Amino acid sequence: MAQESIAERIKLIREYFCNGNNRTMSQITQYSENSLSSIINGKTPCTDKFIRRILEVFPSVNPYWLREGIGDMKIGEPKPAPSYDMGSVQMEFYKNTQIELYKELFVMYREKIEMQRQMIEDLRRENSQLRNMLTKQNDK
Repeated sequence: MAQESIAERIKLIREYFCNGNNRTMSQITQYSENSLSSIINGKTPCTDKFIRRILEVFPSVNPYWLREGIGDMKIGEPKPAPSYDMGSVQMEFYKNTQIELYKELFVMYREKIEMQRQMIEDLRRENSQLRNMLTKQNDK
């Protein structure tokens, strides 16, 4: 089965929480209906700001599922366990799975932050070089 896009996952959120109604989702998220439609139809890329807003207004949405399509849409909804696995063993399995997913998400975002820090540092160096070149050119 092909993994759905983030736009498709947002459609699922709209279906689940807003009965498929764009106007309702627009009012809840405080995004215009046009902006929302553009995001859902894939005409406009989904921004981090919009994702944060979705997670803010629908706190039961699993952020890992929304961003990456992994896991369940809602936090706290365990997948059915195998028939031989009952009660507390099932719940413990689910908790451990969720913990592992969040650990992976944490590592992924920590790496992304580090890459962004490196990019900022590179841009600062480039900015400094350009300033020096401009100063030398103005001095001539």
